[in-house]
Amino acid sequence: MINKERVKKIAIVKLCCLGDIVFITPTVKNLKYNFPESEIVLIVSDWVKDVASLIPSTDRFIIYNPPARDSSLIKKLIDAIKLIRMLRKEKFDLAFLGHRTSYLGFIIFLGGIKYRLGFNKTKFINHGAEFIENLHETKRYLKILESNNLIIQYENTELLRLSKEKSENGKLILGIYPFGGVNPGTKMEIKRWELNKYFELRELLNKDFPDIEITFFEGKTESEKLTDYKNIKGLVIKNIDLKLLSNCDIFLSGDTGVLHIAAAMGISTLGIFGPSSPECVAPMNYEDSEKRSLNLYIWKKIECSPCYTPSTAIDRKNKKYWRENNFICYKGTNECIKSITVEEVFFELKKIIDFLRLKSQ
Repeated sequence: MINKERVKKIAIVKLCCLGDIVFITPTVKNLKYNFPESEIVLIVSDWVKDVASLIPSTDRFIIYNPPARDSSLIKKLIDAIKLIRMLRKEKFDLAFLGHRTSYLGFIIFLGGIKYRLGFNKTKFINHGAEFIENLHETKRYLKILESNNLIIQYENTELLRLSKEKSENGKLILGIYPFGGVNPGTKMEIKRWELNKYFELRELLNKDFPDIEITFFEGKTESEKLTDYKNIKGLVIKNIDLKLLSNCDIFLSGDTGVLHIAAAMGISTLGIFGPSSPECVAPMNYEDSEKRSLNLYIWKKIECSPCYTPSTAIDRKNKKYWRENNFICYKGTNECIKSITVEEVFFELKKIIDFLRLKSQ
């Protein structure tokens, strides 16, 4: 039993990645609701620090970059000792661990934290809950709070939205991100819809919705550049950042962190899903939401879908799905996402456009 009066300082450990940070935002808000006088400190890696700064109810965050998987044992021990010392210095009363790793469970135990919340099979957790694989990610985290008699007041993901600049002539802005599926030490490019289909979709939109402003976003790596397409007439290409993302009214991409960030900011989204299950990770719609947004997804759910699950995601030794740090389609076809047509995506986008226009009346 957690003695609420003794909890004055809370650590939430969620080092990575972008989508996972978004999924944990309702937990942050509910911890603040249950412990309103407590300081909430989020422990994250550099990879997600910009998003972490936009999480409501967080008082501050601490950067901790874990050692790479192939680091030496000495390097891992040194980094672990540094984190343990930091936790002890901070004198946290309660820790919420958002990872299923006993390594971090051991560290927060050695950090002298009395109440250690997490999933049951994580060693050194003393206030846990069952990890339910087919439950939505946000609800898995909330289940930990609920199992420990904490009140669930909020369920929706939420990030502070940077100031939105209106487009010229008040046009709706559609942001398209054809990339994603890349995290530190992990590549899941099989989550990407074919690039040529995005350009076919653009042609349909320009024909039927000439008043929609379309921006293609690209990332930092070479595999996330649109260099070969910069000469296409009227094509707007920008490097994605949180400010530009905030300007969008609609956001379209595969299952990637930026999709979840957009939805948490209150931007209407359309997600194209293949190897992962939208039933567990797609942006949700909430009846009590005041964001005036609509989140839809497309998923064919073929015979082998989903293959990227909580179990296969962490089992790097499974050669059926993993080639070093690459999660692969074991059939070699990527049929789950390639079978999605341009017309199907256009049809779902039209629903969102009609929804937003009706809301603006």
